[in-house]
Amino acid sequence: SWNRAEMLKDCLEQIKSKLSTHDGVEILVVDNGSTDQSVAVSRSAGVSEVYAADSNVGLEIYRNAFDLCKGDLIIEIDDDVIELPQNFDQIFLDYFEAFPDFGFLGMNVVQDWRTNGAKPDIEHYSLEERNGMTIERGPVVGCCAAIKRETFDRVNRFEGIELSMSQSEDGVLCSRVISMGLGAGIIHDHTCLHACGPTFSKEYGYLERDIEKYRIAGLTEM
Repeated sequence: SWNRAEMLKDCLEQIKSKLSTHDGVEILVVDNGSTDQSVAVSRSAGVSEVYAADSNVGLEIYRNAFDLCKGDLIIEIDDDVIELPQNFDQIFLDYFEAFPDFGFLGMNVVQDWRTNGAKPDIEHYSLEERNGMTIERGPVVGCCAAIKRETFDRVNRFEGIELSMSQSEDGVLCSRVISMGLGAGIIHDHTCLHACGPTFSKEYGYLERDIEKYRIAGLTEM
């Protein structure tokens, strides 16, 4: 999370209310050098741990985030995910059980007039159905995604690569699980609201912040 305290607050409320259980669950917030109230919001939310970087290190922060996780299943959720499906953690577990040949899964995203959820176009995906459960095989949207720790260790974590907008954590994990013969894809029937794009930036008052983020990354479109 970076300088989006209000979004982060909504995101954390969703996580805590939509978990199937809090037993054995660790909620870790990794702050990327925020100068607003993000760290205070995280601590007041009563999460398991808050890691606050001294400065913004870009997507390299994911290296810290994943290394700090202790559980058997790692679920990454961006701070601009403001709605989650009920029991989202159990959904991931159920789909990994039904699709044991898949190593990296993402939640589907709401796509409407407000946002496309940062999901690639439909031609990048093919549907696979098993026991009434459907996965879109293809690129994982990393805003809400999961990987088993054993798989993360087997693909050698993020070793040997510098994470950036051109080599994002979700892209790296997709490539690495596929290279070891596992699948990657989107859980078709369950969606989260990834509040990316100018509509939500304006609604939350983060338009200038987001323009600056993209400028630093050398990108011209939100």
